[in-house]
Amino acid sequence: YADTTSVNPAPIENKIPVPSARRAEVPEWRAGKMKIAITGSSPGAEYLVVAENWDPNWRATIDGKPAPVLRAQNTLLSVVLAPDAREVTLEFDSPEYRRGRLISILSAIGVLALFAAPLMTRRSRANG
Repeated sequence: YADTTSVNPAPIENKIPVPSARRAEVPEWRAGKMKIAITGSSPGAEYLVVAENWDPNWRATIDGKPAPVLRAQNTLLSVVLAPDAREVTLEFDSPEYRRGRLISILSAIGVLALFAAPLMTRRSRANG
C-alpha cells in the first residue's frame, strides 16, 4: 500500500500467508461497476484486492456504506473488509472521462459529416 494510506497491514515476513476462509464471487460486472459477494468469516479485518487499475475516481461501498478505495501493489484496487462484510460495490465515475467520450463521439460525427457532404452534393447535382 502507498505511504499515504491510513492502513498498516501486518508484515508477511517472507512467509506465505495463511489462506483466508472468506471467498469472493463477482455476481455483477460491467465496465465501471462491479459487485462482489463475500462469504465466510474471519476473526479480523482483511483486504480485498481487485485486479482493476486504481484511479482516484473509483468509489466503494461495503454493505451499502461508503468505504475508501486503496491503491494496492501500486496499481490495483483494494478495500478493507470488516469481519462481517458481505457485499462490496465498486463504481467508476469520472467527469473527465465523460467529457472525453463526448468529444470523441462529436469528433467522429464531424468526420462522418465531412465524408458524407461530398456524396450528398453529388446526389443533389445529379438529381437537380
